[in-house]
Amino acid sequence: LTEMFGEGGDAALPRWVVANDGDLTGLVFRHTEVFASRAEFSHGVKTPVRAWISKMSLREPRNSGKTAPMNSVRVRVPATSANLGPGFDSLGVALRLYNTTTVVRGRGPAPGDMASAAANLFFGKTQTKPFAFHWSVAGDVPRSRGLGSSVTVRLGVLHGLNELAGRPLNRHGVFELCSELEGHPDNAAPGAFGGFCIAPAKGPVQSYVVGEDLAFVFLIPAHELETEKARNLLPKTLPLSDAVLSAGNAAAIAGAFASGD
Repeated sequence: LTEMFGEGGDAALPRWVVANDGDLTGLVFRHTEVFASRAEFSHGVKTPVRAWISKMSLREPRNSGKTAPMNSVRVRVPATSANLGPGFDSLGVALRLYNTTTVVRGRGPAPGDMASAAANLFFGKTQTKPFAFHWSVAGDVPRSRGLGSSVTVRLGVLHGLNELAGRPLNRHGVFELCSELEGHPDNAAPGAFGGFCIAPAKGPVQSYVVGEDLAFVFLIPAHELETEKARNLLPKTLPLSDAVLSAGNAAAIAGAFASGD
């Protein structure tokens, strides 16, 4: 879980400790990372996409006149913990637990509903000509356990398509699409930008580095609970006193992360 990717890696971040029975102790990581492969090179290069492409372009055949088309992209996205108690739909933190999505240009197995919805939104928003693709995901983020597994897939597919299409969107643009698909930005923001994020429904995302002395312990249940079903259990209204208490606690949590105190 402390694997290095690209310049800097995670050397400055504290390590995870994996306990028995699925308990995880660890800290935050940085943002989503993207890796690309071109047709004539190995898929195993572990360098962020910008540096990788510039290096590979230098090795194109002489006088070729163009760069070989990219045919696959690997995107590593972290698990996220959202809400953090009172920060419903607006606070979240990225964790050093990852899924890696591989997106490949060309026909293959059917993408499925989640990836198809992401692709339709991406091609529609960017006005990019749609192309066939297939994808796969592997990693350590459990499904439907409150650790943002859907964000790892959606961000992975969106970043993959964005790279294959020539990068029409910047990182924030990809985040906005993911947030739209999710219906709320609290998991999408830390997945995209890393650290602790304040992500209101309208307004800029604020991201803060989390200190090395803060650890997280997760008790992951054996059963799955879909987000939609969990949200349907929430009350539609709150007493004023509860809303005031929750707002104060959310402000205190945000201030503590932002100040590091």
